[in-house]
Amino acid sequence: MMNFRLINSKTWFLFVLLILFFAFLTQSWFFSQSNEFLRVIGVKDGDTVVLLTAAKTEITVRLSEIDAPERKQAFGTVSRTFLSNLIFGKEVKLEKMGTDRYGRTLGFIYLQNGTNVNLEMVKNGMAWQYEKYSKSAVLKKAQASAKSMSVGLWRDPYPVAPWEFRRK
Repeated sequence: MMNFRLINSKTWFLFVLLILFFAFLTQSWFFSQSNEFLRVIGVKDGDTVVLLTAAKTEITVRLSEIDAPERKQAFGTVSRTFLSNLIFGKEVKLEKMGTDRYGRTLGFIYLQNGTNVNLEMVKNGMAWQYEKYSKSAVLKKAQASAKSMSVGLWRDPYPVAPWEFRRK
């Protein structure tokens, strides 16, 4: 005859702890996703914008998983202008991904029609996929396509990635 043992208290405790952990993660993710549209009131550069909430609070957002040329770098101004033309003054959705060391919100921005702004920047050769922080196959494919078609910053025969430019 088999001896079935009920779950011991240690296993039960770990099980409850695991459920609470997943509940917390789900709640954190749910509350980080906003259903409200935010107005773009500033474009600092090709990967940083300022949004205004309905409560008139400003949020500085660093676009996740991409890195645009610096202002003093080749294509820096072009990248900023492209982003500004794409989103300035518009209502957008923000998918928060965290906070960076400078206190900026990290996230993906979407136009009302669902267009992923981060992806558009890479697709149009206005930013690199920031491979140190991104493993996105979609961004990788968009960058390869822009590069093969010599779009945007890829027109330059020797483009310098922003993270390399900042080291100099």
